[in-house]
Amino acid sequence: MNEEEFDQLSLPKDSANENLETQSRQKLAALFSIQLFELRDELQHDKGVDLFVELKRLGL
Repeated sequence: MNEEEFDQLSLPKDSANENLETQSRQKLAALFSIQLFELRDELQHDKGVDLFVELKRLGL
């Protein structure tokens, strides 16, 4: 693929705010044990909820 073909691709634009949000979610997610919590990303990007955290019951 040459540079002209690459420039014609419909790629998402970089956004400092979205990058910060992603970085923040990743750092927060690292604080939760995967055995005890289920983390779910938001379904659509907006100015509200960014992450859902569900408590799990230990399965034996």
